[in-house]
Amino acid sequence: MSNQLARLFPSTLLLTLGLLPFSAQAQTSADGTVGTVVTSTGTPFTITGGTTSGSNLFHSFSQFSVPAGGEAFFNNNPNIANIFSRVTGGSTSNIDGLIRANGTANLFLLNPNGILFGANASLKIGGSFLATTAESIIFKDGIEFSANNSQTSPLLSVNIPVGLQFGTNPGDIQAIGTGQKIITSQDPRIDPLSIAPLVRTPALANLEVAPGRTLALVGGNINLQGSALRANNGRVELGGVGSGFVGLQPIPFGWRLDYAGVSNFQDITLAAQSAVDASGFTSGGIQLAGRQIQLSDSSIVLMQIFGDAPTANLQLTATELIDISGSAPNSLLPSTLGMENLGAGRMGDLIITASDLVLREGGGIGITHAGSNRGSNVNVEIANSILLSGESPFNPFEYSSFGVTNLGSGDGGDVNVTTRNLTLENGAAIGSITILGTGSGGDVIVNATESIRLRERGTSIDSTINSSTLGAGDAGRIFINTAKLVIEERASIGTSSIASGSAGEIAINASESVRISRSDGLSAITSAVNAGANLQRLKAILGLPDVPSGNGGTIRIATPYLSVSGLTSISAGNDGTGRAGDLEIYAGSISLNDRASLTAASFSGEGGNIVLRVSDLLLLRNGSGISATARGRGTGNGGNLDIEAKFVVGVPGENSDITANAFAGNGGNIQITTQGIFGLKFRPQLTPLSDITASSQLGVNGKVVVNQLNTDPSSGLTELATGLTDPSDQVQSGCSASQGGQFVVTGRGGLPPNPNARLQNDRAWSDIRDLSEFRGEGTEVEGQRAESINIQGFEANSWRMNEQGNVELVAVNPQFQPREQSLQCDGKPL
Repeated sequence: MSNQLARLFPSTLLLTLGLLPFSAQAQTSADGTVGTVVTSTGTPFTITGGTTSGSNLFHSFSQFSVPAGGEAFFNNNPNIANIFSRVTGGSTSNIDGLIRANGTANLFLLNPNGILFGANASLKIGGSFLATTAESIIFKDGIEFSANNSQTSPLLSVNIPVGLQFGTNPGDIQAIGTGQKIITSQDPRIDPLSIAPLVRTPALANLEVAPGRTLALVGGNINLQGSALRANNGRVELGGVGSGFVGLQPIPFGWRLDYAGVSNFQDITLAAQSAVDASGFTSGGIQLAGRQIQLSDSSIVLMQIFGDAPTANLQLTATELIDISGSAPNSLLPSTLGMENLGAGRMGDLIITASDLVLREGGGIGITHAGSNRGSNVNVEIANSILLSGESPFNPFEYSSFGVTNLGSGDGGDVNVTTRNLTLENGAAIGSITILGTGSGGDVIVNATESIRLRERGTSIDSTINSSTLGAGDAGRIFINTAKLVIEERASIGTSSIASGSAGEIAINASESVRISRSDGLSAITSAVNAGANLQRLKAILGLPDVPSGNGGTIRIATPYLSVSGLTSISAGNDGTGRAGDLEIYAGSISLNDRASLTAASFSGEGGNIVLRVSDLLLLRNGSGISATARGRGTGNGGNLDIEAKFVVGVPGENSDITANAFAGNGGNIQITTQGIFGLKFRPQLTPLSDITASSQLGVNGKVVVNQLNTDPSSGLTELATGLTDPSDQVQSGCSASQGGQFVVTGRGGLPPNPNARLQNDRAWSDIRDLSEFRGEGTEVEGQRAESINIQGFEANSWRMNEQGNVELVAVNPQFQPREQSLQCDGKPL
């Protein structure tokens, strides 16, 4: 990772930005190829002539630079739609003054050697502006307007351009400024609950196009250092291209760039409070495409919409890394990709695609929705890994996160995350929140094929995947699919409500395991309705009731192995008047240890139900518990517990309990289906031992039903006949009796054996002739006595039926096996 980040800060860039002054003698001059005429009286340059083809005007320069306080004026005919200008002399274009043109013409500036915009650079053109370090512009009819081949084409094109052709070593595009002036309307350090929108000041931009048009920088590396690019009601394109072809597609806002033909990309860097802004009553969207894309030092990419027209997407695509990090010391905002819909229109989605994604030191990705339409989605698709870590060093209330906030009557958009590995640490968050409005929150959907790890609390919050509602709208749901889910100290997954809206559902599918370990007494996975004292200030600000009335959400977990350890829980609770949510777990085995618990508890509403389906072992150790209890002195009934497990195991003296209790309401029912319960016993009240209880202090006690699945040892036996049989009935009758059989001691005398007889190991005939003359020299060997056989004892390793039909264990010596098998009459083995 460090090598990747190092490439974003090449020393040549620092030298260029810090040491390269704009030449006082910089000038603009024609190269004489297409009739361009440059006249000047001091620093202003007036550009006339050129070659006109239809509504296209072509200019060609040997060099093109505008010094500070200077101006390059394209004095074109107002009926011109597109001005194409190229620089052929091999020098970089240094632009620190004004570029302007007549009418609504689009202006293309082509210089393969590089383009540098200074802090005083500005635009005054009626159309779109596209600056590029491509080698040539390609038109629909195949004509190419090239900066490297400056020979005049016999006929310049009357068609619109279709793309930009890059060479193998394009120059960079750099823009320098004093930093954006986007601020919040309230200091979050004074009021961390502030949800006010961002405020864009008139001093934001130094490169800005006319409203509704496109501002595009397409080159090698794109480096913004304190520069601000703006296209009100329009579109912004940044493309870091190493080689290949970039398509140009005309749209109502100007141009959309297509990078499908790019063979390799270069980097895009926004630093020192740089900004890319395409806000207004509508927007044509923002697109950044490169190899690595970095935002740092309170740099911002923003779409803020006020109208009712639909808008395009904000999209970042990187073949390698996207890194969003840090705050500037003089800024209250961290580096951010943000969309804010303050109107009634449908805003586009925020789309992130890369190989790796890092958000750190408060870097964020977010959407705020205040309209009546459905909110926009955050779609994050990362091939390898996502890391969210830490909070801003200058503002602890700004933490690394991405998500959606819903303030309106329409439902909030979803957060969709797809990756291989996801890590949240030091107070990082992924979430969806509903505030004030009646619309429901969006869902949070996380698909990580290998692992999800949450760990370590920040200054103000846990590291969390969360969906919450602070109003009448319901919280969104959370769906998690992964192989391994790990939740460690001061981290959590949860949905919550503090008002009349209901908490959302949580569904977790972990194909290998879920492991939870924390020790601070807070829930690690929770769907809750909260009424804590620490929420009173927030309730006063938002005008919420003291006691919430929403219902808790259901938690469903499916995994081969679930481990919960430490003073923590998986909880579907309700502190208000509503019903607690249900808790359903489907697992191969469950281990609860060191005061861990599974709960579906309520205060005055109905307790939730707990359903456990465990194919093997349910283990409770060291004060752990399973509870569907109505807490406190409320009137709610205890929930029901339905447990199916092969074995339910606890230790009698460790005070691990299974309860469905209540105070004034009725106790819940407990049903356990198992082959065995070990270490826990049913008792009418809780004791210091490990108990199973379904009691109520003032109401009716619940019922405890245990279905013991005992194994019948005789279920696999075959019933035997009770009567004795004649032994002659057991003689094999498949062979006929021999006639005139006899017992001969001397063997068979060379005759063949009786085919009906058992094989014998005798030899009645031998050759007694003297064969010594046919043998070689031999050696006599004295015979040795056979060693005695040691008789050893054996453990039982087989079984048999005795005369009474009972099974007896017997020992069989595996060394003594018959050397040959008996045969049937047909010669086959018995």
